[in-house]
Amino acid sequence: MKWVTLWAREYGVHYSELCARFLGDIVKDISPITTNDSAMVPDDGREAYYIPTEDFNRFMGIIIKEYCKDLESFKRLEQRMHRFGRAFVETTERIKAMDLRKKSNGELAALFEEYWMSMLRYNNTIFITFMMSEYTADRAYEIIARKVKDRKKQGKILETVFIPPEKSSIMKLKGEISKGKNPETLYEEYRWMPCVDIIFKPWTKKQFFDAVKGFSKGGREEVKPADFLRGINLSKEEKDALKMGNLGAYIRDRRDEYRRRGFCNIIESLLDEVSKRIGISVNDLGFMLKDEIISALKGEPKPDRSKIEERRKGFVICMKGDRMVCASGKDIPAAIKYLGIEQEKEGISGEIKGITANSGKIQGIVKIVKGANDIKKVGEGEILVAATTHPDYIVAMERAAAFVTDEGGLTSHAAIVAREMDKPCIIGTKIGTKALKDGDRVEVDADKGTVRRLR
Repeated sequence: MKWVTLWAREYGVHYSELCARFLGDIVKDISPITTNDSAMVPDDGREAYYIPTEDFNRFMGIIIKEYCKDLESFKRLEQRMHRFGRAFVETTERIKAMDLRKKSNGELAALFEEYWMSMLRYNNTIFITFMMSEYTADRAYEIIARKVKDRKKQGKILETVFIPPEKSSIMKLKGEISKGKNPETLYEEYRWMPCVDIIFKPWTKKQFFDAVKGFSKGGREEVKPADFLRGINLSKEEKDALKMGNLGAYIRDRRDEYRRRGFCNIIESLLDEVSKRIGISVNDLGFMLKDEIISALKGEPKPDRSKIEERRKGFVICMKGDRMVCASGKDIPAAIKYLGIEQEKEGISGEIKGITANSGKIQGIVKIVKGANDIKKVGEGEILVAATTHPDYIVAMERAAAFVTDEGGLTSHAAIVAREMDKPCIIGTKIGTKALKDGDRVEVDADKGTVRRLR
């Protein structure tokens, strides 16, 4: 079996299981295809998502036909994202409103199953939205590259084409602060932002105030894609393709907001009560499988602390027969061999190449950000290099002079924020975090899409 890997993230066991199962038979009523063969595998301190190449190609063929036929079909994807996202958030809000202290362990287990299934169903849509935003961005890029030969002009047009029709939440927050709004009145509205997984807590007031204190008032002036597209002969189909790329930038960001809001609700309610009942922290729950949590609520043994600590260093999650398994420590090599996955070793050359997300050229010192704990080490004028970026990276992004990412397309978080802040950004290098190290002095030439070490 041949495999393709699509991303690597700083996820725990809990969310990794949801990723490994969002195309499984358990969601066959809403999924374009089903496969139980996907897996999460350790990759340089993160967890990489693998899916059989044949299944992935079949999946892409179906969703492209379903959602990218025309602009109206793509709008149906936006409607689907809102429908399942709102359902997930509403489920977590309803659970949070309950007095969970009065619930029995059996009732808590049932609520956990309900929350988990709601998240799983939304995760199916998250994945479709992610892949379609990448696809529509690539298609828009091909159109502009074909119509406009000047590389610098191409970049300027694409930068405007992918400005979302609605600002992301982090940029809305920045706008509120820049207008002089009191952070005290904004805290409750935005505190959910770091909750990409249940292993990350919502912002405390101090963390929130520290974050907004670092906001600058800089950024680009408001521009409209039409301003840059004048004089370019586009067919209706091509115009619609550009509109789909623009809408894709919005739904890609909005889908994550639903997830983070829901996780924030569930961390502070259901998971907090479950952690008290079974005597394990919420963060540790993030390194347990769903069935392990349910079993612990029923009085059965939970994984010991040494197993949880072992999983923090890396794990493999996959289906074995009809059950989900999690291998860690010395069992990882055997699990990878069982799956037949061959992890690629990317070649590292002198010059790193990627895709221009926002133009510009600058020199600076590299700081590698592999996770939330690394955000604080990025200083003023330095080059932020990461696998990908998230809303809670915004403080570091404000200080940084440029961004370089391993992953991501023209509608990724790093790309959108770079255009909002008007900072040089190169995405999709694949090897940036592996080829570079803290302290390297580099030149980021986003006009050419290259990162070069300086002697």
